[in-house]
Amino acid sequence: MLRFSRRDIADLAVWHQDPCVSIFLPTRRSTKEVQQGATRLKNLARQASEQLIRAGKRPAEARELLEPIRSLIDDDWFWQRQKDGLAVFFSPGFLHHYQVARHFSEVIVVARRFHLRPLLSLLSDDAV
Repeated sequence: MLRFSRRDIADLAVWHQDPCVSIFLPTRRSTKEVQQGATRLKNLARQASEQLIRAGKRPAEARELLEPIRSLIDDDWFWQRQKDGLAVFFSPGFLHHYQVARHFSEVIVVARRFHLRPLLSLLSDDAV
């Protein structure tokens, strides 16, 4: 897990290796519900793949880009140590995720830059 900081948002803001995929989702701290997070992320990754294909990527390219996120989906230890929200950012050769004490709605954005708006409120409070 990476702890979110002002430096992180600055680094994410300047990253522009197309495509940049941003995924936000609510997670649960309860160990009884940990599989829900993995299932949610798997479904959101599938939707991101569909968006990548609609944006012109070949299916094989979309699968390759999403491969690193599969390690998070399959990591039981990771899901047992969640906070309230998870932000995942990936691009060719880049994967960062942040677990924060802030509930996120499910959001997927595929663009030339990372979608950072849901994180901005974290800069002014202790929800990290």
